Amino acid sequence: MEEEYKRLLEEIRDVYFVVQDEKIVLVSSRLTEKFGYNSDEIVGMPFMELIAPEVCGRVQGFYHKRLAGQEVPGQYETIMITKGGDRVPVETSVWRTEYRGRPAVAGIAQDVTERERRQSERVRAQEEERKRLARALHDETVQELLLVCHRLQDLAAGTYGELPEHALDNLGELQQLV
Repeated sequence: MEEEYKRLLEEIRDVYFVVQDEKIVLVSSRLTEKFGYNSDEIVGMPFMELIAPEVCGRVQGFYHKRLAGQEVPGQYETIMITKGGDRVPVETSVWRTEYRGRPAVAGIAQDVTERERRQSERVRAQEEERKRLARALHDETVQELLLVCHRLQDLAAGTYGELPEHALDNLGELQQLV
């Protein structure tokens, strides 16, 4: 039965891990592949060494609260660090379990780098489209205002016939606005 579990563990596309006493005690080979460590280096390593410094407090807090039976998110995004120092955004699903008769935390971490890249591209494309529309609207509005301005000048110059004095005053005010 244990061989079946090991095989299943190795077939998981994402990183599976078990942490006990703040140390990694079990991990799938995906962690060694994606993060550059070999199995001997990773088993026994404090799990916080794999977490980006700016999120360590939050992740460690979740870990201790989960072990204490407190309510914490079962799924969240965080940032892990490879052996080479690269940052990898991951989505984790984490739960309390027992490992070898003692409390532990198990989880699955999925690399979301590609998903975040696509999201950034979508946001960038939307921003570019918004800017393009703003420019187009601005250009069109300016053109229409110039046309109005020219027509007002024509009216003031008498191109369309003489206008009463009060109409010429109003025309002057309109020209200043435009």
